[in-house]
Amino acid sequence: MADTNVYQQQSEEFESLVREILTANSIQLKGPPHRRTKGVSSFDFLGVVEKQQIAIEVKYFRTPRAIRGLVHQAALRLATSVALGKYKHAMLVISSIAPADLVHVMQSKFGILLVDAVTLCAWAEATPQLRAKLERLLPLDPDSLMVDEVRFAEHKTMPIVDPRKQPDALFALTVEVPSDMGPKITMGHELCKELDNLAAGRDSAKNFEDLALKILEYLFDEGLEWSTHVPQNRTSDGLHIFDIVCRVRGGTAFWDFVTQECRTRYVVFEMKNYTDEIGQTQVYSTEKYLFNEAFRSVAIVFSRKGPSAQAVLATQGAMRETAKLLIHLSDEQVCEMLRDKDKGKDPGDYLFGLVDGFLMRLGR
Repeated sequence: MADTNVYQQQSEEFESLVREILTANSIQLKGPPHRRTKGVSSFDFLGVVEKQQIAIEVKYFRTPRAIRGLVHQAALRLATSVALGKYKHAMLVISSIAPADLVHVMQSKFGILLVDAVTLCAWAEATPQLRAKLERLLPLDPDSLMVDEVRFAEHKTMPIVDPRKQPDALFALTVEVPSDMGPKITMGHELCKELDNLAAGRDSAKNFEDLALKILEYLFDEGLEWSTHVPQNRTSDGLHIFDIVCRVRGGTAFWDFVTQECRTRYVVFEMKNYTDEIGQTQVYSTEKYLFNEAFRSVAIVFSRKGPSAQAVLATQGAMRETAKLLIHLSDEQVCEMLRDKDKGKDPGDYLFGLVDGFLMRLGR
């Protein structure tokens, strides 16, 4: 289960479409300054209107309504990047619908213009082909946008900027980096370094369990109720196994999929600090612990090297025969999600890409 092509493809298509929409609205685009400053990478590209520049960052989410924590993280990283690059103006473009108060927070706290799905649709209105492409790509039922009128009542008091008629409005805000930054924007990067430096094997099993819990709480603070998590210790074939069972709250695309489509209220995280790929025996052990009737049919297996070919076959069999979904994550994949989270992306979307690839290839 190592294919995230669906997730990556959707993100790339959305960014490409945003470029087309901005260009159609008389915003000239330039490539980003390719650099990292103090551990913070640059934004996606620069927009230029009448010699004024605005830094632009694009985020694709599969969740229809904006996830506040992730938008906040993306805004903080963008504001930091812009300030370090000595730019003044910034625009954050997202595929979700943002409530009016979140748009105001982005403006008042960060000095960032937040462009959500509602605004993008308005900007694409003059070009029917772009509007149609956008509606196909957005994680929304087109009816929920209530096309050709103001989409949400809360937007009625929030006039949408028209870049062609009001170009100066794009530059009305000046970026600020709040003093109360909250979690460090490089926390995922630092957790990944800890993981890289931790040896696999029995001797470091307890350290791995502690680190894995910190990683999981950082990655999946949206959609799960960590206050309810229950660590569990058990043995299989004489080997120590450490599990965490956590209640699923939902509210994001992936965790809503887990509750609604997989009919699961509790997810199992299993940590395996093996020096080699895990085999089919470890998959069978995890599968036995899952229990459909207890609304516990999904497990995320975090192992250092990921699954072997035999383990993948056993995972396919578990899904095919008992409708139990096991999602495998290796160190490399976990670090990719940690870096994504630092950038304000939803790690759940990464998991969704893995599940999409797995299920679409699953044979009978």
